[in-house]
Amino acid sequence: MMLRFAAALFGFLSVSALVCVGVLVFLFYRYSEDLPDYTQLEHYEPPITTRIYAGDGRLFAEYAIEKRVFVPIQAIPKEIIQAFTSAEDKNFYTHPGIDAMGILRAVVTNLGNLGTDRRLVGASTITQQVAKNFLLSNEVSLDRKVKEAILAFRMEKAFTKDQLLELYLNEIYLGHGSYGVVAAALNYFNKSLDELTLGETAFLAALPKAPNNYDPVRKPESAMARRDWVIGRMLEDGYITEAEAEEAKAEPITVRRRSETEVVSANYFAEEIRRELAERFGQKALYEGGLVVRATVDPHLQAIADRTLREGLEAYDRRHGWRGPYAGAALADSASAWYRRLADGGDPFGQRRRCDHWVRGCGGRAHSVRTDEVGSEVAAETKIRRGAEETVGRPGSGRCDSGGDRFGRHKGKFLSGRHVRIEAAS
Repeated sequence: MMLRFAAALFGFLSVSALVCVGVLVFLFYRYSEDLPDYTQLEHYEPPITTRIYAGDGRLFAEYAIEKRVFVPIQAIPKEIIQAFTSAEDKNFYTHPGIDAMGILRAVVTNLGNLGTDRRLVGASTITQQVAKNFLLSNEVSLDRKVKEAILAFRMEKAFTKDQLLELYLNEIYLGHGSYGVVAAALNYFNKSLDELTLGETAFLAALPKAPNNYDPVRKPESAMARRDWVIGRMLEDGYITEAEAEEAKAEPITVRRRSETEVVSANYFAEEIRRELAERFGQKALYEGGLVVRATVDPHLQAIADRTLREGLEAYDRRHGWRGPYAGAALADSASAWYRRLADGGDPFGQRRRCDHWVRGCGGRAHSVRTDEVGSEVAAETKIRRGAEETVGRPGSGRCDSGGDRFGRHKGKFLSGRHVRIEAAS
């Protein structure tokens, strides 16, 4: 009896195994027909940021579709590699493209999470992610997963592990407009890869899953928890000691942007360079070619020129700026006569629109500014009240910051060519 049962069980298992093999062979041939050519990755040239540097070596312009700085695998510190493999694919150097044990763990975890709000756990290897990012789409479907697995098998035979890892670390999106680990290190911490601490390295390795969910500014608790999880995985894989892990977990995640002293502002000059580069080398080379341009602009002299031009234009405007159709009459007549002339001006376009703003008046005082707009012109009066005294000023433009001039600013711009009513704030 036992022999019959054992024979029946053996026969059932054998038939099941043959059926499974047959299904796998069928799926393999079916999905292999229209797969993209993975060999193109051998000559892959990622889009790289074009950078323009000033005469003193400081950066003052970048142009790119995807902000990326390519770095060969030999130049990537081993701590970066260890952190990303621990977080994304601990068996990367041993599996043939897909991780059978990882798939089994994901199935068990997902079965345990049935009926909960937890997101399904995936088991994609780094090789599969390279296949998806370079050759497939982000579509969530069985078809894509099967194609991904087939491509991963084939890519493992065509490329070395280091080549696949180089593609992955330079291509992956890590949030804040950062493509690749070098751009992420610069954008988050303003550091090169070899300057990162263990905590910062672990944070970058925590981002591939969902960069927006682990934003250190908007979601600091989630970012910290995910980073500490990566540190725990690195400890489990034997890459760091327990003391190093505790020290890294104690680090705060401090985002450091580039300081103003490291970046030069010369937008008009940069735009002229951009146009010339586009004309000489084409748009693709400009935005994807990673050009490095050294310009002749001197930041110190540029700042002096900007300030001198601005002050000269302001001074010229005070001397010669247009003061409206009633300015001449206003200067010749008394204050009350000027007011009557303005009041009698009417609304020739029939489109009077009133709006109130706040500006800083003479001597640093705050005033309420009311403008009556007639089409694109303004018809009103300028009246500055100081206690019981009223002074009618000529409307126009000028600085009030030092208190020596009665003309104010309106939304950060000079009130050139406008008549405005300025009333002291109570």
